[in-house]
Amino acid sequence: MIEKIREYLGAEADYLLNHECKTIPKERLTPPSPTSVDDVFLYSNRNNQVLRSLQWLLSSGRLAGTGYVSILPVDQGIEHSAGASFAKNPDYFDPENIVKLAIEGGCNAVASTLGVLERAAVAHLRGHVHGGEPGAGEGGAFHPRQDGHVSRPGEPPGGQQPLQR
Repeated sequence: MIEKIREYLGAEADYLLNHECKTIPKERLTPPSPTSVDDVFLYSNRNNQVLRSLQWLLSSGRLAGTGYVSILPVDQGIEHSAGASFAKNPDYFDPENIVKLAIEGGCNAVASTLGVLERAAVAHLRGHVHGGEPGAGEGGAFHPRQDGHVSRPGEPPGGQQPLQR
């Protein structure tokens, strides 16, 4: 795997892969882990709903339980024209298909404009996303698990227990 990465990076591979930060000591960093929410945010001023949402995000997608996230970013004409962004594949101008792509890719989340996400949530509520049942995402939140199941709000993703405080 590392050789493939080196191949992609080309002449800059050694510089990029062997870089050491001189401004922030690595001992001050908290590496990603399955307990990242507790390790980093437990004693913060974040409320329980925020902590629960962070834990839910970290417990979904193909990276569930690792402390890492994979977020599909979608720009539908905010910084660039939508025609330029989606001309080659207009199906992905449809919010429902954006969510399907994220689920198929095992992403933890989608980052886009509120309008796109609202339209995707409506499609989900109607049961159009990933073959779900109508109403499967009541409340506008949905969280795909590795097995393709889309959790209902309040249902822990991936069969994990909800965060206890």
